[in-house]
Amino acid sequence: MRKRIFSVLLVMCLCLSSIGALAYDYHYPDWTALTIGQTEIEENKHYLINESGNITTDGASVENYNIFYENNTLTLNNAVLTSGIYAPGGTTINLLGTNVSGSEDNKVSIGIQTFSSGSITITGTGYYDVYTKNEGIATVYADNGNSRSDIIIEGGTLDMHGASISTRYGGLTITGSAKVTAGAISTGGNPNPDNGGDEAQIARDIVIAGNATVTATSISNLQKIIIKENSQVTVVNPSRIAISGERGIEISDNATVNATGYGSALNSFNGSISIGGTVTATNTEVPTTSAAGTTGSAAVSTVGSITVTGQLTISSKFAGMWTTGTGNIIIDGGTVEMENIPYGLLTRMGGASSGGDISITNEASVTITGAAMGTFPQGASTLTVDSSTVEIEATDWGLYWPGPMTLKNSTVICTTNYKAIGTNNAISYQYPDGYIFLAGDTADAAQEIGQSEQTAHLNDKYVKITPVTVPVTGITLNQTALSLTVGGTAQLTATVSPENASNKAVTWASSAESVATVDASGN
Repeated sequence: MRKRIFSVLLVMCLCLSSIGALAYDYHYPDWTALTIGQTEIEENKHYLINESGNITTDGASVENYNIFYENNTLTLNNAVLTSGIYAPGGTTINLLGTNVSGSEDNKVSIGIQTFSSGSITITGTGYYDVYTKNEGIATVYADNGNSRSDIIIEGGTLDMHGASISTRYGGLTITGSAKVTAGAISTGGNPNPDNGGDEAQIARDIVIAGNATVTATSISNLQKIIIKENSQVTVVNPSRIAISGERGIEISDNATVNATGYGSALNSFNGSISIGGTVTATNTEVPTTSAAGTTGSAAVSTVGSITVTGQLTISSKFAGMWTTGTGNIIIDGGTVEMENIPYGLLTRMGGASSGGDISITNEASVTITGAAMGTFPQGASTLTVDSSTVEIEATDWGLYWPGPMTLKNSTVICTTNYKAIGTNNAISYQYPDGYIFLAGDTADAAQEIGQSEQTAHLNDKYVKITPVTVPVTGITLNQTALSLTVGGTAQLTATVSPENASNKAVTWASSAESVATVDASGN
């Protein structure tokens, strides 16, 4: 039965289609000045919106206005609009108070759209709700010289009520203290446009940064998606990939991402995925085969890799992380937790001669529970666990790795119903101070196994490999006595013995802080 399952896995393909970036049927109005509906908004004039929804200058003043336009900045001040805003590229929209375009019963054709090359920038501290039949915010023209056709949201609280925010050619940045709720957020239109242009090269990255908060049904583009600094992103989509960056996804710093998608939560077909910050990735259904964090597709070989340096929590209907081609899975000092998934870490050859490698290093922690198999590679790739901890609970194999496997100064625990560790090669054990190998049917029944018999016991249901702990025998200081004047400082250095002690960390403290203080470095 297991042989048949493995054969099926080897021919599986990731048949997820890239998200259609834009659903809006773009139109190109012949406006030459900023217009709301059919009303041209003149510079240096204040406007009010009357009870009929008409825009008028009657009664408007510096102290009493809903709309004001000056120096390419349109200020909305408690404006209730019944039509869309058509603005020249390069316009800034400043939000004051509570503003709205349309209503649930009377939706506008669009929230904001440019009618020439250049960016739309949204700032301010106010609110902006959009009820539209099409896009919430869109730029549709290509760059013109130094005029970039981007969407930049730097402030305000925006709610598109399910509508999209998209730029056909430019980039999209959400930063500062902006709070954005939308449907699809995307850059780049058709990757194969009829006019022969390459929109994938014209379009730019999606960047979410600063203290921005974004909630969407999908985030997708033909370039990279970059989420960084202190931003918070939530994407939930029961019918498609949640976050898809054609040429990669980068999550870093203190960013927090919660992505739930159909088939995949984080996906890049032609790039790499790097995960810092705190990320939760969930896929709710499996169309054919998919993973909560995948890079590349089975139809096209890619060298894209998945790198985790932050904290990643995964729940998946198929695999936790899956690379195709020679793409590697690199967990470098990060923490990965997976629960109740069929397959944890999976690498697949695709069109390459071998699958990617897996490395877990630099005090990384990987915990996989409730899996069928903890790891599953295709091809003679390598698995390296260095100075890290891997713990797997599985119904089938714990670590299944037919290629070279290296364990270096790490703790590996596999609890299974079948075989703990499967490999076609001798494991390279690199433990300078030695290691302890326990094996048996259960943890309670496990016994220490000598080196000559360890290979035969890899297929026990339970295997635990841990470094030998070298205890600390003493600590000496570079100075035994020290005299300082008031306000004076000195550097103390602690030497831990023996040199190969397993834990050489030193905690500094003063027994009389009213006399002398010490910091974490001994100063």
